[in-house]
Amino acid sequence: MKKGNATSVSAAVKQAAANFMIISVTVGLWRGWQELPQAAAKAAAEAGVTHDKTQTKVPVLGEFHHKLSDVVSKFARERNLLDELAVGKFQKGTPQRLIYVNKTPDILAKLIEQKNVAYAARDAFIPQYEEFLKQALPSHGKWRSEVAAKLPSADELAAKFYIEIHDPKPVPAMDMAAYGCVPTSTMGQIVEASNAALARTLEDAKMEAIDRATKTVQKIADQLSKDQARLSPSLLTNARQATDNLRDMAIGYDNDMKLTAIADMIDNDILNVSDVAQWKGLGKRAIALDAAKKTVSNLSVAKKAPPIADIPAATESSIIAGGMLNELL
Repeated sequence: MKKGNATSVSAAVKQAAANFMIISVTVGLWRGWQELPQAAAKAAAEAGVTHDKTQTKVPVLGEFHHKLSDVVSKFARERNLLDELAVGKFQKGTPQRLIYVNKTPDILAKLIEQKNVAYAARDAFIPQYEEFLKQALPSHGKWRSEVAAKLPSADELAAKFYIEIHDPKPVPAMDMAAYGCVPTSTMGQIVEASNAALARTLEDAKMEAIDRATKTVQKIADQLSKDQARLSPSLLTNARQATDNLRDMAIGYDNDMKLTAIADMIDNDILNVSDVAQWKGLGKRAIALDAAKKTVSNLSVAKKAPPIADIPAATESSIIAGGMLNELL
């Protein structure tokens, strides 16, 4: 791919901006564990150790903790679902994820569906919370008052559980034509630096897509290699999602035909079954295992290959340091 010049967005970044959107979800929940400093202090004294080295943490609902855990798992599922559906992280360390623009309506529908499932679980649990608490508190014995001191009310607990699906946003590629008031030479450097940084972010997302595909296919290879294979349906589901994400990343970002060929091989030679039980036939199993091993090897090679997009290395900005500030004044 040719390197973009100072008057246009680089081809890979421009393509990604047209094919991807950025989305994130915010999830609030309460896991129901509480630290008991008084109990910890007493335990430390009895053990003859310093207080700061001991912790006492208990599930406040005692035997009913699994009821709360079921609600927690449904809220936590929202984040995991987005991770599965997204082609990758937009920026590491943030909740922002890249999604293929044509799949945005379907992804939003799935996120909303899971949100509704989570809220239904919360709304069914809250009316029972105080009764569960009433029955659980005696099990904490002499530490009952310390457990009860910081417990949320039913209304406060309901407010702790929430899911916010943020509106999808475009990938922020810059185009020089939109900034006519800035001198051409300076704007060219700004656009080039911005899009180079964005390309590096997209390259990270591509590596993540490769890693996810590698892990899912490796799991299939591991199981098919065993005499007593544990062929869970999730092997198929997870591999199909990872392969779709790999293909979307390749097509949507830099037209990496090697990755699309790998995705095709996964679909045609490994995932060409409707049920994992079909892998149990010796012929089908041998073909799938051989293809899985080759796929893992090919993905390893793809990950080590230099970027298709001509991405300059990150350097210190020369717009201010390079003495070009006068052009802006």
